Amino acid sequence: MSLRSPLLLLLLLFSCTDSQNHDNGTIGVPVPASTSTGAAATIEAAASEAALPPLTLAVVTTRYGKAEFYCRVLGSIGVITGQSNKLHGQVDLHGHTLDFHLPLETLHTGIGQRDRDMHKLLRIDKHPNARFTGTLDSGFDPQSPEKQPVSAEGVFYLNGREQPLRVDGFLQRDGDGIRLQAQWMLNIADFGLDPPATFLMDIHNDLEINISGRLIPPRVAALP
Repeated sequence: MSLRSPLLLLLLLFSCTDSQNHDNGTIGVPVPASTSTGAAATIEAAASEAALPPLTLAVVTTRYGKAEFYCRVLGSIGVITGQSNKLHGQVDLHGHTLDFHLPLETLHTGIGQRDRDMHKLLRIDKHPNARFTGTLDSGFDPQSPEKQPVSAEGVFYLNGREQPLRVDGFLQRDGDGIRLQAQWMLNIADFGLDPPATFLMDIHNDLEINISGRLIPPRVAALP
């Protein structure tokens, strides 16, 4: 077959060259899947391992933490609950100390008469606050994003009395602050308190206490 047109000849030559280059992988070379996947994995790993920025201050505080209590009604499956969103406190991450207090008048159960009975029981007119001060006896790394178990040994104050108390909970870095969760059992009889007859039911002396909150540097702690 003879090629009479130079243009046709050039087209045929280009077509052959293009086909050969595709076979050799020199035109339109795709990025190998393994290479792109590996690069993405490397970037993701680097991002997850990137250190959190350091906290600006060693002391973090809250004025809007949450405190809850649960107590069982004897001879029943009933439970009385109460809560407050006015837990005040601070944690010194360098000194490993903590100090929390709760204005007891801010505790509410959702029933007015029961609240009045409870406040009378707690004698808030003479001892308006419950307080816990202590020392963290387990390490906490504020640069880790993980939820870390911690414990504290200290003293709990209620009704003008004090008792040693160990509290177990969790701390977790949360932006420029720390998120706190803790739980413990408290026997009100240890503080000279007994459920009043006006409750019209027998209340177990042991209360389950839960607290939680986000603690932040004091410069912004006044904001809710």
